[in-house]
Amino acid sequence: MSGAIEQFRDFAAGCGYELPQHIEPGRFIRFGTNGKRGDDSGYAKLFQDLEGGIVGDFKSGRLETWQAGTGRAFTESETRAWREKVEAAKKDAERKRQEQAAQAATKAQALWKAATPAKSDNPYLTRKGVSPVSTLREIDATAAAGILGYVPKSKDKPLTGRVLIAPVKIGDHVSTCELIDEAGEKSAIKGGTKGGGYWAAQPLPAGSGEGLTVQYGEGVATTLSAKEANGHISIAALSAGNLEQVAQHFKERYPAARHVILADLVKATGEPDTRAVEAAQSIGGLLAIPDFGAERPEGAKDFNDLASRCGTEAVKRAIEGASAPSAATPLPKAQTPVSVWPADLDKAAYHGLAGEIVKAIEPDTESDPAAIMLQVLVAFGALVGKGPHFPIEGDEHHSNLFALIVGQSSKARKGTSWGRVREIFSKALNWPPVVDGLSSGEGLKYAVRDRVTKEETDSKGFAKQVEIDPGVTDKRLLIVESEFAQVLRQASRAGNTLSATIRSAWDSGNLRTLTKSDPVTATGAHICIVGHITDDELRAELTRTDSANGFANRFLFMGAKRSKLLEFGGKPLPHAVVSDLAGRIAKAAGAAKTLGAVKMSADARQMWAATYADLSQGHPGLFGAVTGRAEAQCLRLALIYALMDERREIEKPHLEAALAIWERAAASALYIFGGSLGDPIADEILRALRSAGSEGMTRTAISKLFGKHQTAERIGAALSKLSLQGKVRSYKSKTEGAPVETWAAA
Repeated sequence: MSGAIEQFRDFAAGCGYELPQHIEPGRFIRFGTNGKRGDDSGYAKLFQDLEGGIVGDFKSGRLETWQAGTGRAFTESETRAWREKVEAAKKDAERKRQEQAAQAATKAQALWKAATPAKSDNPYLTRKGVSPVSTLREIDATAAAGILGYVPKSKDKPLTGRVLIAPVKIGDHVSTCELIDEAGEKSAIKGGTKGGGYWAAQPLPAGSGEGLTVQYGEGVATTLSAKEANGHISIAALSAGNLEQVAQHFKERYPAARHVILADLVKATGEPDTRAVEAAQSIGGLLAIPDFGAERPEGAKDFNDLASRCGTEAVKRAIEGASAPSAATPLPKAQTPVSVWPADLDKAAYHGLAGEIVKAIEPDTESDPAAIMLQVLVAFGALVGKGPHFPIEGDEHHSNLFALIVGQSSKARKGTSWGRVREIFSKALNWPPVVDGLSSGEGLKYAVRDRVTKEETDSKGFAKQVEIDPGVTDKRLLIVESEFAQVLRQASRAGNTLSATIRSAWDSGNLRTLTKSDPVTATGAHICIVGHITDDELRAELTRTDSANGFANRFLFMGAKRSKLLEFGGKPLPHAVVSDLAGRIAKAAGAAKTLGAVKMSADARQMWAATYADLSQGHPGLFGAVTGRAEAQCLRLALIYALMDERREIEKPHLEAALAIWERAAASALYIFGGSLGDPIADEILRALRSAGSEGMTRTAISKLFGKHQTAERIGAALSKLSLQGKVRSYKSKTEGAPVETWAAA
């Protein structure tokens, strides 16, 4: 079963979707697609028989089907049954979407009915310098939460104070509401349909639009600024990606009107957003660009900014001067991410015994202190074993860590850093087994396998248990791989279970494969990993599967480089120092082994609550994939710091130290992976588009990048993934024949 699940997960990743950790065959699941808390527009279903499934998202309307390889051709009846199954799943997905959309529309109407007309002193409107209109109302955030049945949030921030309500319509029917609180935080009703939806700043007239101007902005404030400047029909699309669809709707509704798209500027370049350009081109309309003069103020980008800085007359002039965009309308220049080496480890990380160990080693080694520190924490976690843990919901976070020390070959002193740590820890009482040579999931399980017995009948006919394999009593295992690239190569091979087994080792320590050919199991294993690899190898070997299936984000990445030049090497630590530190390590580990669940002190809980939202923030691309377990990693680090202090609960200094380690690890991941998506096809396309600059590339030219080795569907999925993450834009140019589709980096 696990093989089919992972194949389905890999397929979804290739389509740009990261599925939840738990997938139950036959069950419809929902997941986020944009990294924001509360988003669940993605959906998937792996069929009960494991022969296929569907994945898509309601936001874009996209749906993809997956069919498992069977090793033979399907019969006609099997093909017919498969198609019926897919169609049934599609209908089920659409039914669920419609149910949620109907519920959201009902809540929107209830919210609007309970609200009062927006007042002139509304904090958001006042800050934006615009006046209320009849199509806006407001309500207290607490009252809104009572009607909706949940607290509306913008990303991870709850909406507070007086919340502005802008009803979102599709056609003439309200589908959801845009909610904007006093601080400008925005949200929408869960499950509501926003694609193609709009908010109108005034009641809409009947007729063909003869003699009228219809103007389209992105947000409420921008649209109100335009309306106040000229009184034209003003429509907010509520997102740049929605401009084209909304404009096309009103082009059909008011065919005789003048249609103007109000472009936002890209902050970095000062050029119009390509989505506004594309919207104007698609309807044969006009494009209005805010003109801030020769020196555009920092951060100024839309017509609301223009109104606040230059007055309503400047807004009026810019819209009156709108012109038809051509295919040559400039696109924003591609911005290549700049890799910056992470800052030194913050002093908070040097807390307690761990800090003393690193400070003892550091003066006489060329190794990076951050690499030494992380390996100290891994080593202590390995020594402690399975007992102490921090419980959260149904999970238990133990002291086992996976760490990758990343740096240039022979120059980063990766091996030296571990050698210094091993010098001390190997002298500690009850040091666990240390191995290398990871090559298969079966081999890893065997190293921590359970005892095996079978029932036999003795000479008198009585049943008895006979031991077949004594198993492994000490389930602690520390794996140190000096050439971790080899491990990644093994894990990426078809049929190799190493990746899945390593994930299970981090999660629970219960390792098993439910096949007749591999009956070996391991329960309660406590496995820790230290790997050394160069940054070039890591980028080359970390496959799309590894990043998407959660393999990579179970590791802490720590960039390492030579800290100083010691021509003749550093002096070994005095025997007395090693003996003292090893004794203190053993004492702390001994105390830790008596513990079970470890709690968090009141001040640490307060700090955790303040930090949790930032840690939970999702990020795009491969960087987001490899840092996706920030909360769990920080809890494990904090637990180890507490155990090294011989405390029975995590205290504020332990959490501060853990956050310092995480900050350095996240900065290392950003340096290593930069803007990479982790999808080799998408990454190759993005590199080519950045090289092409503002001219971009046609779809045909993009296909030629891969010769005949990639299908149009696979390239389309990669472009869709890049587009969803805002990394590329597309537009169509009219020709004598079919329109030409061009893509450019954004």
